Amino acid sequence: MLLTAVVFWRIQAHFLNIGNVMDILLASSYTGIMAIGAMLAMAVGEINFAVGAQALVTTAIIGVFMDGRPSGMYAVAILLAAVFAAASGLLIAFMVVELRVPSFIATLGLSTVLKGFTNLFCNDKPFTSNRWPKIYTALGQGELFGVIPIPVLIFAVVGVIAFILTEMARCGHYMFAVGSDPTACRQVGIDVRKVKYVTFIISSLLAACSGLLYTSLNATVTLKLGDELLMPALCAALLSTTYYKIGFYNIPGTVLSSTLLIMIQNGVMSVGAPYYVKEIMQGIVLLIAVSVIATTRKGGLPKVTFESG
Repeated sequence: MLLTAVVFWRIQAHFLNIGNVMDILLASSYTGIMAIGAMLAMAVGEINFAVGAQALVTTAIIGVFMDGRPSGMYAVAILLAAVFAAASGLLIAFMVVELRVPSFIATLGLSTVLKGFTNLFCNDKPFTSNRWPKIYTALGQGELFGVIPIPVLIFAVVGVIAFILTEMARCGHYMFAVGSDPTACRQVGIDVRKVKYVTFIISSLLAACSGLLYTSLNATVTLKLGDELLMPALCAALLSTTYYKIGFYNIPGTVLSSTLLIMIQNGVMSVGAPYYVKEIMQGIVLLIAVSVIATTRKGGLPKVTFESG
């Protein structure tokens, strides 16, 4: 990541000024929070392709609900979005654990449903309003000491909590154990079903948090939000295996990978390159990273299995 920053700095002298660095961290915040949710699903041997759509529907629920309502209702809007996100995570877990639907199919199917629901909710067009209260943009556009964006602080808090959960808490250890060998976990008394239920709910809530920050920052409900954030989030989750704990999903790696991908995007745009160059470079970084892991890790790439139960 440091090398990437230096390269772009040599090309564009303003790349590392404080304003641009804060812009990179700001964009990394909502992408990174979603990536942490995606990584947790991978840690239990599943995958959540619905995180983008879950973020999208969150923005729609909050945006439409707050249209013309007083500031005091903002907490209610967030609660409604959180309940909906948790319910969608519960539904995914039910399909995967009880109905034994492979997680990539269950989450892709739910993603399509949520996108369609959001299009219906917003009349199939981006939604913005001049009747949203000022608190609507407070989280996304606020700054600490006029320098550090509030979403960056929220990202840091989420990252620390997720790190403690995965590295120090029994629940986090169970997640990785289930992803490694669910059969052995059952034999030693770990409730695999419960672990997967909890993981999918947490993953969905983090996606909702990402959507909340995005819509608060941009003050609009963008129907392409889910598609824009899904691939960077999944890439960051996969790239986490190249940092901190080589060959294993982990939170520090996810945070750094999220920042790296946004740094590439920002650097490409800052030097005036066409938009598609960003996607090419991100793809190259991903291919190099997974190739390194595949050739250096004893078991090859970490496997995402689809065993339910």
